[in-house]
Amino acid sequence: MTRARSAYGGRAVYVNVDDDPAKLRDMLEHSGGVSQVPVIVEAGKVTIGFSGSGTFLQVLPLAGGS
Repeated sequence: MTRARSAYGGRAVYVNVDDDPAKLRDMLEHSGGVSQVPVIVEAGKVTIGFSGSGTFLQVLPLAGGS
């Protein structure tokens, strides 16, 4: 997950879902129940996982979005 934070820099908000059950529920809602980090929400899309090579493991539309 550190690679994703480094790649996104100041554009990212890091949330430790282990410490905040409400944020964990939010993460699972965004990810469609997938319990994998990081979950990146950006420009109406949800990205699950980060490979560090500019490609992502799974991209989903944002719930309620297009």
